[in-house]
Amino acid sequence: MKTSRTLLTEKSVSHWYCQWETNLPSRFQIRRFALTLEIQDSNPFSGSQNVCFLNSKHQKSTFRIENSSAKRNSKIGRVWVPRRTYLRTLTGWLMPTARIDLHINVDTPAKRCRLFLLLTKHFSVRRIAFGSAMRRVIYSVDPMLSVINVCTNSIDDLDTAKEEILTQLKDKKLLKNSVGLAGCHSDYIEEGVIGALHEALGFDIIGCGAFGTATNGHGGLEQLTLTILTSDDVTFATVLSDTIAKGAVDAPIEKAYLAGKNSLDSDPALIFMFGPIMSDVIGDQMLGKLNRVCGGVPIFGTLANDTSSGYTKSYVFKNGDSDLRKMALLMMSGNINPRFHVTAIASRNIQQNNAIVTGADGYLVTSINDMSVVDYLNSLGIITSELSTITMVPFLVDFGDGTDPVAYSMYEISEAGAHCGGAIPKGAKITFAEVDVNSVMETAETTIKAALDDMKKNGANGIIAIPCVSRPLILSPTVELEIHKSLELIGDQVPFMLIYSGGEICPLYNQQHGIVNRFHNLTYTLVVF
Repeated sequence: MKTSRTLLTEKSVSHWYCQWETNLPSRFQIRRFALTLEIQDSNPFSGSQNVCFLNSKHQKSTFRIENSSAKRNSKIGRVWVPRRTYLRTLTGWLMPTARIDLHINVDTPAKRCRLFLLLTKHFSVRRIAFGSAMRRVIYSVDPMLSVINVCTNSIDDLDTAKEEILTQLKDKKLLKNSVGLAGCHSDYIEEGVIGALHEALGFDIIGCGAFGTATNGHGGLEQLTLTILTSDDVTFATVLSDTIAKGAVDAPIEKAYLAGKNSLDSDPALIFMFGPIMSDVIGDQMLGKLNRVCGGVPIFGTLANDTSSGYTKSYVFKNGDSDLRKMALLMMSGNINPRFHVTAIASRNIQQNNAIVTGADGYLVTSINDMSVVDYLNSLGIITSELSTITMVPFLVDFGDGTDPVAYSMYEISEAGAHCGGAIPKGAKITFAEVDVNSVMETAETTIKAALDDMKKNGANGIIAIPCVSRPLILSPTVELEIHKSLELIGDQVPFMLIYSGGEICPLYNQQHGIVNRFHNLTYTLVVF
């Protein structure tokens, strides 16, 4: 993002008027910026002086100065100019020039910032520049939504875990509307930590159990990560569905959606879905129903998972209520502007032989290229041992709707066919692939770098990443390798949350840049907003 020309006008001997405008898109406003000010002192031996930043009478914002290279006094908007900022010449004489780098927060975001600089009589302005004090863009942030991340790894002392979360939030500013998204080990849920946090914080917290989670600088299999979305303009509604079971899928989801929608001021612009992982109801089936009832609103989310064998403790929760067969929804209305990124399998790991699904019944593929599934996989050399030893076979499916191919896995392969992670229509084009350690790490890096490029172009308040739980298992025994790589790439550039998924839910873009909600396997998905 670029700023327009800075106008600097001398209003009197000691007053300078500055105006800074931006060419940011209409949804952006100035929240925080950097200022480099060079001033000249005609009497360098007069002692410390101060520079005062005043608002124009037409500007409602106030400015809070942080991280200054000059010493601050207690009065907001006033900066002392210390002698130590003066530069020495090669001969050792003091130059009567000081450079001050300021980071300034704008309390009331605006499209235009106007400042008065009030200098005492010894000082005059030599140069003023906006933005040069920071290495990265800090003013291209959508003010509609703020993101706060906190975490704890105190799984052996759950009282301490709660206190650690609350302590991290002690000095954080929450706006009018707030909601929490959480992922954690099942112990935090069973011991009531989520419910206790809800009672202490006073806003809803929804989420699910997870194999592992992360946030900036911290991550692991025993971490509780809480992401708080807070806004004066965006509104939130949360709901926990009734029990979902085979033959009883549609009604609980429709009821939950309508309850959430009726709690909002306007139609939802984004839905976070935390679904249960069940053997008798596939995640794609639940997503399909929610997609139909909401009319194609972007849906991002995950199925619950955990570290237990068979996912027996994969809870979905809202506040203190948790269940293995319920869905939790967060519905958001307002100017949110989410952008989605998905990477599945490294291109070098994808076979070049396309095939056609010639027999399918929902989630069961019965024939490929007019061959049984077993015979076709044998012809590719994929099945070279007993079927009982095959846990999953990755593949990509092209739905022919202009979106990128979707990664699924085949499970329970038998002479009758193969059960898949999503519904496969007859006539779909599929390509088989392999997922290995290099593919996992490469696709994680590709997705995060795409998100960071997006952030540089469009701004970002936060990133939430949802990779498949199969990925750390592929990395075994170094199961946290992907977490470490993700945190290394993100650094502290933007608030970041990662939660492992039992089934990734993330929209894809078609050729007209429209949204198509999709269920995924094996992928690294994320949303930038």
